[in-house]
Amino acid sequence: MKALPLVVAVASAVSMACAGTQTVENDAGFLADGVQLEFSQTVTISSADPRLPHGYPAHAARSFWFYGWPVAPGETIALSWHPAAAALIGVWWIPWEEAVPLPAPGRLDDFEDGDLRSELGAEWVAVTYGSDGPPPPLRVLRDNAGAHLALETVSSGSLSVALEVSPLDVSGYAGVYVRMASAVPANVAVELMARDPCCCDGYRFENAARPAAVSQEITEYRFPLDAFTAEPGHCPEASAPVLRARLIHLALFVTAAEVGTLRVYEIGFYAAPND
Repeated sequence: MKALPLVVAVASAVSMACAGTQTVENDAGFLADGVQLEFSQTVTISSADPRLPHGYPAHAARSFWFYGWPVAPGETIALSWHPAAAALIGVWWIPWEEAVPLPAPGRLDDFEDGDLRSELGAEWVAVTYGSDGPPPPLRVLRDNAGAHLALETVSSGSLSVALEVSPLDVSGYAGVYVRMASAVPANVAVELMARDPCCCDGYRFENAARPAAVSQEITEYRFPLDAFTAEPGHCPEASAPVLRARLIHLALFVTAAEVGTLRVYEIGFYAAPND
């Protein structure tokens, strides 16, 4: 987040329309898709600009963050609040990040470098759901088949291995592939997430239609993007292409009835057969 000098932000970016209502100009010099606002006292937001419709916290506060569609330099947003006596004293614009096309061949990681850092620079992290205690540590090991990400399954709940990245454009790909094997019966599902202002909380989560039943033999499992579905009622269908255009998160969800080792040898996006 780029912080503007407080005096400049207030003096040049804000013009008073009426008590409790102001227009705020993006004078930061860059395209923004969010803004942080600070008030002189606790307020409740009455209305927000339709280009930045998502804000938190949802309750009364002194500081708020709104995000949504890009706001170009020189454009303004409008908002209102109460009590009207409160003054807007700080404005910090948040730069819009252009989505970068995922370069061919679409590989995210083959773990040959021996660490948890993906080819995009972000690190893989593990989270457990419905299980007590911290997640088992992730390790990069090597066997006769090559380097792989090794993770111990949990016998209750599920384990997620996730990668958080700057916005990626994967619209040139047909789906996600994972080359993996498991010492115990395990199901692996794929979750994708994108920034999408049309969704109720500003993010679009989509999951593969069916998980993969992973065998003991190393196999490449494919999850077509066309078969991913969003949580019902969470996002309008019209915004579905945003998933491919601004992807920021990929996760594997692993469930197993017993403890064992899941080995992931490679993960990435595959192109359509005729590409």
